[in-house]
Formats: sequence, structure tokens, C-alpha cells
Amino acid sequence: MTYGLCKLSIVPLRGQAKHSSEMVTQLLWGECYEVLEQKKEWLKIRCYFDGYEAWLDRKQHTPISTQQWQEYTQCQTFCPLAVENLANAQQYRLLGSPILDIKDDSNDFEQASLADKQTQLEESALLFLNTPYLWGGRSVFGVDCSGYMQLIYRLIGLLLPRDAYQQAEIGQAIDFGQQKLGDLAFFANEKGRITHVGMIWSDGQIIHASGKVRIDILDSKGIKVGEEYSHQLAYLKRVL
Repeated sequence: MTYGLCKLSIVPLRGQAKHSSEMVTQLLWGECYEVLEQKKEWLKIRCYFDGYEAWLDRKQHTPISTQQWQEYTQCQTFCPLAVENLANAQQYRLLGSPILDIKDDSNDFEQASLADKQTQLEESALLFLNTPYLWGGRSVFGVDCSGYMQLIYRLIGLLLPRDAYQQAEIGQAIDFGQQKLGDLAFFANEKGRITHVGMIWSDGQIIHASGKVRIDILDSKGIKVGEEYSHQLAYLKRVL
């Protein structure tokens, strides 16, 4: 098996092995992956942290040894800053990027109280406020709804899957009216497919990425913007 490490601030991953294909997700500095297949100048990879498979431009691939893979994939420390300058590498580490140069095997997330986790989620979520929506995006320079959720929950030790419909499969269903900060709200299209996710912010509000990261009104029908509903609520899940 061939392994790789992202050594650029942010790298696009494509749905197909060509630059004109849509960007389905991104790699951040320090994230590891397995190489599954090679097609000319493209590599099909599987991201370690969520199992997502997509195509990487081979010129952006940095191979690592099995020993490095075993070491790096044990990382439990992630960048809490929107952008951190790595002067020695002439790169930038973004929020949620693994911090591989800190050797810390302890896991404080399991011992943290619910209130502490909610505070961390609140602080991290606000770092993205007004970030533009970007399909496949996973950074403060552009993010999609599920990528946004994946990043902020990662900082409290909860590793969510990549897409909204996958995230909807975890957690405990709760009734509307029982929600609290940190719960996830899922929204469906006219065919019943989950297409959007956001985090409960406060009583009657949700923070989510739609056009930009924003805080909107949420009621039992969905997200209300002005007099219209932009998304129809499917259900709520508790993941903390």
C-alpha cells in the first residue's frame, strides 16, 4: 500500500481524474491518505480521517512511509486558528488541520464536559461566519455545509463523515423543541434526500453554510429567510 501526506495548505480533490471535474472535497495540511489507483497524472486516494475517495493531481502528492503513516494518523491535535503561518514551510495551516509536530497521545476530548464542548463548537463556528459557500470546500476561504460541520466537530474529537446524508446516519434522533447548541439539523429535497446540514445555535436559530456561513431562523418547518423557507427540515440528531 502507498501512503501520502498533504504538505500544501489546501488541495482540491476531484470526482473524476481531470481538472474540469467538480471538486468534491479538499485535503488540508497534515492530512493523510492511501493511494488506491493511478491514472496518468492522477491518483485515486482514500482520505484517512473520513474514508472519502476522490482524485488527486499527482503533482500535489507527497509519499510517506508506513512508519510515518502509523505515526501521523494517530494525531489528535488540530489547529484551532482560522489561519496559522508555517514560516519554516512557507505554507499556512488552516483550522482543523492536524498538528503533526506536537507529540501528544492524551485525549482531552473524552474528559471534557458537554458545556466545554459546546463552548468550543460555538467559538470555532464563529470563526467561519461570512465565509463564502464553496461546493467541496473545507476552509475559512470557502466551505460547504457538511465540510463546515466536519471541521468544527473535529476540534472536539468527534469525526463526522464527509457528506450531509452520511452525517445524518449517526447520532440520536430528537424531537423539535428538545434541541440545544451542538445538535445537528438535517434538511431534505423534494425527493426526501438529505441535502443540507447545520448546527443548532440557540433557541430558534441555526448556523449553517448557504451562500455564506450565516445564522438564520429555524422552526419546525425549516430555515426561514425573510418570509420564505430556504430549506425544509427533515429531522434533528444529537451527536454529543
